[in-house]
Amino acid sequence: MIITVEQEQSVSPTTRKSHARSRTGCMTCKNRRVRCDEQRPTCLNCETAGLSCGFAAPSLPLRERRKSYLPGEQQPWALIAKSTPVAPPKPISVCYPCPIEMPLKSMELLHYFHKAGGNDELALRCKRQNLLALSMHHPDALRNTLLIAGFHYIVNAGRSSDFKPTLLLHKIETIRSVNKWLQLSDSKAYAMCVRQISTLCFSECYLGHSRAAETHLNGLMKFLDIYCPLGMVSPVEPSNTAELSIRYIMLTYSFISICKSRVRVELVDVGEEAPPEVMAAMHDRYKVEAGGMDLKLRSMEMIPYFFAPLSSMRGFCDIDASTMIKCLLSMTEICQLRAPATDEKPVQQLVWLEGAAVKWILAAIETHVESMPWQDDRTRKEISPGGMKSSWSGLFIATQLYVHQVLGLWILDAPLEVKFHSHILAYLSWDLARGESCLEAGSTVASNFWFWKAFVGAFSLARHIETDHAVALYPLRRQFVRLLYKWSEATGIKTWKEAREILIGIVWPRSAFTHGSLAEMIWYESQVNIQESRGSSWREALNHFNHKHTTAHTTWLHCLSPNKVHLKGAIVKSLLYRVAEMVAIHPVHQPGAPIDLLARCPDLLIVSILETLPKHDLCSVSRLNKRYHALADAVLYNTVQWLKPELHLIFSQSLSRRPRRGSAIEEVKLAYPASEITRLISDTLEPMSSVSQTISTMSNLKTLDIAVPVGLLHSIGNLFNGPFDLACLQSCTLFYQDEDDQYWDLQENIHIFTHPTLETLVIKRAKLDDRGFEPIERPHNTALKTLHLIECDINDDTLSDVLMFPEALKEFVLTQREEPEPELEESSSSIRDYMMALKEQCHSLETITIDFPMLASGRALALREFVKLKTLRLNWDYQLFGKSTKKPRLHSVGLPPELETLEFFNPLGTDEEVTDLLANAIQSLHITCRKMKELIVLVEEAEIPKEVLEAIKSQPQLHLSSNLDTIFEI
Repeated sequence: MIITVEQEQSVSPTTRKSHARSRTGCMTCKNRRVRCDEQRPTCLNCETAGLSCGFAAPSLPLRERRKSYLPGEQQPWALIAKSTPVAPPKPISVCYPCPIEMPLKSMELLHYFHKAGGNDELALRCKRQNLLALSMHHPDALRNTLLIAGFHYIVNAGRSSDFKPTLLLHKIETIRSVNKWLQLSDSKAYAMCVRQISTLCFSECYLGHSRAAETHLNGLMKFLDIYCPLGMVSPVEPSNTAELSIRYIMLTYSFISICKSRVRVELVDVGEEAPPEVMAAMHDRYKVEAGGMDLKLRSMEMIPYFFAPLSSMRGFCDIDASTMIKCLLSMTEICQLRAPATDEKPVQQLVWLEGAAVKWILAAIETHVESMPWQDDRTRKEISPGGMKSSWSGLFIATQLYVHQVLGLWILDAPLEVKFHSHILAYLSWDLARGESCLEAGSTVASNFWFWKAFVGAFSLARHIETDHAVALYPLRRQFVRLLYKWSEATGIKTWKEAREILIGIVWPRSAFTHGSLAEMIWYESQVNIQESRGSSWREALNHFNHKHTTAHTTWLHCLSPNKVHLKGAIVKSLLYRVAEMVAIHPVHQPGAPIDLLARCPDLLIVSILETLPKHDLCSVSRLNKRYHALADAVLYNTVQWLKPELHLIFSQSLSRRPRRGSAIEEVKLAYPASEITRLISDTLEPMSSVSQTISTMSNLKTLDIAVPVGLLHSIGNLFNGPFDLACLQSCTLFYQDEDDQYWDLQENIHIFTHPTLETLVIKRAKLDDRGFEPIERPHNTALKTLHLIECDINDDTLSDVLMFPEALKEFVLTQREEPEPELEESSSSIRDYMMALKEQCHSLETITIDFPMLASGRALALREFVKLKTLRLNWDYQLFGKSTKKPRLHSVGLPPELETLEFFNPLGTDEEVTDLLANAIQSLHITCRKMKELIVLVEEAEIPKEVLEAIKSQPQLHLSSNLDTIFEI
């Protein structure tokens, strides 16, 4: 082949993109001959391609072969003048690559911790070493392990100087990592932040910095409340990662409480300014306690099990509670040695000397390891079917509350933090709900243990409310009292004497203790609920309580003078007189005795009384004193309605003075027309944003009903566009009024579909186009059960996108007018499109209602995939079978296999072919839909086609309802 000069000039040489050579990239990128970004432990190229990423061991670089100047060509001082600042070299590992910086001191510390626990069993030691080896590939787990290893060395050696710079380095890097992860919002970043902050709490406690530990703990509580909003409702079953994070938080909180209590009891004179003296004094006391240093070191060696990466997708296993209960028994015996009025400090010192507290913590950690999902089934301890079986979280919460609230150990002047208390009790409620089947199984031991956990939770709530007036805990208090009622109904136990014997059979103080009367009051409150549920009077409800206080204690409430209680209305006076008679039985008038002895009643009883009062009289009660004012808030502000914007602004100002009042609100309704809106609420003034700010303070809000002008659309939408403040929200109704009766844009509030706890959502007169969610905004599964779209203009593709999020939607309603105004822009004209969107929830839907007369289809619906659908409501029969066309039909409708009720809102027989198909479908119900029992039509029987009537008569199990009173109402 001959190439001319012109052809040769036209061929351009191939050029490569120049880039700096990567000498420390991963081996996979080198083999693929691509540039590596050198991110550890996995580079971006390997993560995108789904390949395994591995880095070679670092080697010393060779001497540079080319130099800018040869020897003798440059003066010695010339290099100093032109030198540029150089960053100090990073330490390298001479053993193997690590995901974090590992100086030689860090490697030495890790080696020390790896060899610790030499006295343990071989299987346990190998398991722990394998866990440490697994943590080497995860930067957060490795850094946490190094911090725990440092504190293990401090306790073991009694000094911190050997690894003090190493611990400081990793503490600083941990804080930097947490600050970086706080900017993210995914679940992985949440779990990492929880683990790192918890380890920082441990570190400050070991070093004697209790204030710094409390600061980290407070930040952890706020972080938990934002990114894991449990609030006052029981959570759904948590994932393995979330469960492990919650366990680490609970262990951290208990450890800090124990350390603070011990420093205050034994080292009163040692302050925050002398942490070395604190550590030295605590170290000396470790040596003289039962178990010595071995128990403490062994518990520290097992802490990495709380932040180790999980290699199994199986859930956590239930454990045998007997080990931890035995520890509580020994602690209870020690506490019973003192009289109720004596000082608590000697008792706590005795608890430490006996080693009971450390044994309890060690038992908790060991049972945690036993419940890990990767635990070998052959080595796991067997639990008898009728034994004390529980999840680790539920058991640890119950034992922690028992030690903290019942025995009163390490409580001192620091009560439980309200948010932490509500979070752990929500998990305890979840544990009790999943184990409620034991009440019907007939197992006495399992049922009694279930009752013990429920009673400890109710007792801790009562104590917290009594000491701290924590109004936010009242909803949980009612929930736990109902659990006691369930147990009493299942077992038939009605008296406190019998219930107390059941508690003592598990673990409970045998002799009198400080708050014994409060425990008795909790039991009889559950009996009050039982009597009220049966329709009995107040006198019958309190008969059990009255019978126990007819002798010595006749002064719970001697009398109540209505002259001092300045109330309006005979209802309040009559009710209070009745309560005085029921509780006191024999009013006693003594010289100098206080007149208002209602104050001697427990808060729980007073709140139960206030719940029966009218709102006006309840306001009068709240003016008597601060205590009644705080208790009345929980009842008075349970439901709030704002019918004018001025009322909302006034209430917002009151919340700024009493922010706790917002936590008492459980139901809110905003309903005022556009004509009511004033210049105080506009889209440019600051009060506009106060709508969302006011609602966001209601941490226990369960029902939210919004019917306000469309001008507030963007402000209220801010409630759902970020981390959810309404952690307990269960029901929401959205309707924004437009002066021209236009549809409001649901895109502004679309994140309401991602709310994790919302169960019922009703949306009126909204429009949603095909934009939907951005890929980065797609949430995890939600708890939505009911979705109503009333007169909405909804795109069917976006509806399908939205219905991907609910875990198990049960009811769906879609309605529209016969002649919509304004005209629809986004809605489809085919009913098949909406049924295709609903297939995202075909596994759980039980009721489908589509009242949309304009919808039609040329093909029959395919509904066999809706395996749980029981009720189907449509406008026309041809919406089910498809309109008649010139093309021959190849198949008919496929009814749901579990369908029980079929209803049509419009007359039948408008299409002859469809009428024949309906009659044939009814005749074959015994084959296609055996459970169908009712066919509802909204016309007289005479207007129903004869073919359909004859088909119905051939099915004896099918009932025809043609009563016009059965119209479905939204």
